[in-house]
Amino acid sequence: MDQLRETEELRARIALAGASGVGPLRTGALLRRFRSAGNVLRATDRALRSVENIGHSTIKELRAAAECPALSDEHDCALAQGYSLISVVDGTYPDLLAQIYDPPALIWVDGLSAKLSNPCIAIVGTRRATAAGKSTAYALAYEFAVRGFTIVSGLAYGIDRMAHEGALDAGGNTIAVLGSGLNNVYPRLHRRLAERTAKQGAVISEFSLQAEPDPGHFPRRNRIVSGLSLATIIVEAHERGGALITARLALDQNREVYAVPGPIGSSASEGTNRLIQNGAAQLLMSVDDVVRDLRFAPEKDDEIGSVDGLTALGAEDGEILDHLSVQPRHVDDLSETLSLDISVLLVRLIHLECAGLIRQLPGKYYVSLRSGERDGKV
Repeated sequence: MDQLRETEELRARIALAGASGVGPLRTGALLRRFRSAGNVLRATDRALRSVENIGHSTIKELRAAAECPALSDEHDCALAQGYSLISVVDGTYPDLLAQIYDPPALIWVDGLSAKLSNPCIAIVGTRRATAAGKSTAYALAYEFAVRGFTIVSGLAYGIDRMAHEGALDAGGNTIAVLGSGLNNVYPRLHRRLAERTAKQGAVISEFSLQAEPDPGHFPRRNRIVSGLSLATIIVEAHERGGALITARLALDQNREVYAVPGPIGSSASEGTNRLIQNGAAQLLMSVDDVVRDLRFAPEKDDEIGSVDGLTALGAEDGEILDHLSVQPRHVDDLSETLSLDISVLLVRLIHLECAGLIRQLPGKYYVSLRSGERDGKV
């Protein structure tokens, strides 16, 4: 497709996505019938009516969308930002997502569209996560990424954020699915995380570029999170948490669901423990549980998870290593010495442990494995 035709098709896709009340099912049916958004808009009324559930009101909305003044603004913005808008009939559209009942017909992508078809694992949970929950999400994402899986989550606070960061710190791929537009990243404090995610994976949304984070968008967002994934892991969830919606959607999509058990009496684990109790989710003990059940392991990129000295570590990691030696040191002592919040410190310690630089001993004590090398004594 030459540049002019690509530009025309992008404008047509934007118009189709903005057609009020048409929805993903009808839009998908139109795209499958006519093979491109441009063909849909050029089709006669009679041809459009030959598609199931397409009537006079839908055709009227399609014609109005094609003339919408905001069309040019969204088109120009997409070109300026380098966004792509993939269609359910494109070769880059992920097969797993196409298999669900109501796949999004059009998806905005900031980043690498090809990553959407990678073997994916969803890791989600509560925004009000405990320190232990954050550490678990980070460690799981890190190890799955090292094994070649792409981590999918919703860019929210708490568990979602740690899942993205674990994959990114491992040098792996991650996909963030938004409940808002690409130009309106929510929460706003995660804009930098979104930028980092787009470089190592993709940030995606089925909503218009400027769409606000409307509460009704998030259940729709969740079906994409689970729909992209071979399995969904719930790390922590309150009794009525949004992550339970993702678990239900994954089950409806005939995908594997796992839950990390938590302490009795912890409100952050009520939802996950209930999923296990009701048989809706399998109890997760390790990454090996998922890999064994899926009977599938993607090809591992040798560069993922490799750490040479301190080259892949940040300033905080180096400072932590400076305060560790062969003598065990308790995490509370480290937290006080470094003036680091315990939840932040635990995540960085997991990162260092995965990199093979430190070891955790019983009782939350830590020792350095490379202090001799770093001091020039080995």
